[in-house]
Amino acid sequence: MSSESYKKFIENLTAHCKIEDAPTAYEKFGNKTKNQKRKMTRENTKILTSAPRTLDLHGFTVAESEKLVLNFCIKNPGSTVVIITGRSGKLRELFPTWADGFLKPYISGYKLMPTGGSWEIILRKRMH
Repeated sequence: MSSESYKKFIENLTAHCKIEDAPTAYEKFGNKTKNQKRKMTRENTKILTSAPRTLDLHGFTVAESEKLVLNFCIKNPGSTVVIITGRSGKLRELFPTWADGFLKPYISGYKLMPTGGSWEIILRKRMH
């Protein structure tokens, strides 16, 4: 924010509120201290790291997809992941049989997401 726009902001602010409230109101609109910026960065990092891992199977054959899904489940124990199969096609039809078959030791639960083209999977922490 340039110094001119800051002056205009303060003038508009003081016209509508008491002068002692001006710094507090300005802080609400972007005047962040270093500690506030660090806190925001930490919060954003938590959001980014908690986002589910995704595997997109578009363009892969059934045999390639089986290997990719198995390796993906092995590499991400104890997390919630999303596997995109597409809304139509063989992979979407096959996924429930995979989940109840060779993936069963790695998966504790799965469901078709509302979009209809991807599966949300909860992976076990360890293989039983």
